[in-house]
Amino acid sequence: MKKQIVIIGCLVAVMSIVGFVAVSQPDALTSEFKKETDVHVHTDFSAMHTSSKPVDFHYGVGSRFFATISKEDLHKATTVTDLLPPEADWSAYPIQKVMIKRLDVLFEAEREGTDLNLTEPQLTTLRSCEYGNSFRVMAWDEYNELNYFITVIPEKEASYKEGMDALVQYLKRNSASVVTNVSEDKLGAGRIMFTVNKQGDIANVQLTESSGYPAIDKAMNALIRKTSGQWEPAANAEGAKVDQELVFSFGRAGC
Repeated sequence: MKKQIVIIGCLVAVMSIVGFVAVSQPDALTSEFKKETDVHVHTDFSAMHTSSKPVDFHYGVGSRFFATISKEDLHKATTVTDLLPPEADWSAYPIQKVMIKRLDVLFEAEREGTDLNLTEPQLTTLRSCEYGNSFRVMAWDEYNELNYFITVIPEKEASYKEGMDALVQYLKRNSASVVTNVSEDKLGAGRIMFTVNKQGDIANVQLTESSGYPAIDKAMNALIRKTSGQWEPAANAEGAKVDQELVFSFGRAGC
């Protein structure tokens, strides 16, 4: 009985000491817990902050379509292969049908053939094209549909006197302030058609597709007009100067 009383007394004494420490030094018992808690709940808010990604604003000047053919080469063509860029090889396909259609003539009939050899009606349509006109070549085999959009260009194309790279840099430099805060979601593929005439001046400037920002469209239109007189005009196979229609594309990259 006395032994039990002694044990109980010791337990009470120990608990009292622990209670005293907990009351007088609460931080001592919670410091380790705090350290572990800090590790798990600490958040680096600076890492969560991400600046908006700059919009890839495109600038380009050239013909309506990437694929081009000179008027002289167009008149020499006898097969579809003659019309296509070197990297396009349709000979591997067992072609069953070929269609040729001009894109600049309303209600133009499609000229049909059965293989890669151009028919007389197809040749007539192609040879009616002038500089700046475009046409579409379509072909089918049993499983595939092949397409190319092609623009007819002068034998010597119009060129910016300081070089096309310098032209793009001029456009970028002088439009930097107006394209600073564009939204990628709102930005469209802007297009301005213009003509470099026989004197090397700019004519027939026309916005055909908006970038989605009227202020940008207006600025780009003005910048192209200011290049008037700074172009070498295009020339035909005989060396005579000719007009050439070009496209200035800006904003979202597109066709």
